Amino acid sequence: MKRNWKTSKISVKWQKSQEVCDEWLKRKIDRKGFLDKFELLEFLQEIGLVNEKINTLTKFTTKSGFLEARLSTKENIVNYIENYVKKVYGSLHKEMNYEFRNTYLIYEKEFQPIELSVVLDNILNNSKKKGAKKVIFNFEKENETLILSIKDIGKPLDNSISKELIFEEGVTSTKGAGLGLSHVKRILEKDFNASIEYNPNYIDGFELIITFKKWN
Repeated sequence: MKRNWKTSKISVKWQKSQEVCDEWLKRKIDRKGFLDKFELLEFLQEIGLVNEKINTLTKFTTKSGFLEARLSTKENIVNYIENYVKKVYGSLHKEMNYEFRNTYLIYEKEFQPIELSVVLDNILNNSKKKGAKKVIFNFEKENETLILSIKDIGKPLDNSISKELIFEEGVTSTKGAGLGLSHVKRILEKDFNASIEYNPNYIDGFELIITFKKWN
């Protein structure tokens, strides 16, 4: 079977990402002869993020028929999120229902689809692990800013987790394993000029609010 050149190009990109991680590890060990606890955690987190991107790439190339795997695109983020959740994530995880509000809004932005899909996967996986039955996406637009609320109907934040720490390395919003929300926060800040916060006032489940801003 002939491979799509764009898919091959993205696969090479993730291979290079793994090579960068390997080179980083080699430099650290060559410099000191060992890794301390924090450096080891950082390395494992980077490996986890690379693997997550590879898993998302697999969804694009084997399940997603509505778009191609692309390095970057400029399109309406509102439409992209709705389409990805409905046609890719939702088709693989039918145990949850998905509701979308105000999808008529238009907010065009240049971004990397796989990066945004990794963000959505991690947030939705947290809801799935908590046994949530429904996830609601609500879009609001204020001038040059898009505000996205993602809230599930289910268990609230685990009592053993401080709301101040949910975006820290190694912490997840559930007791299960996973990348947690630290990578979500990092991707949004670095690649989307966006911020993310937890809403402690929502009591019917777990709510995150993402604010996308135009690049300066």
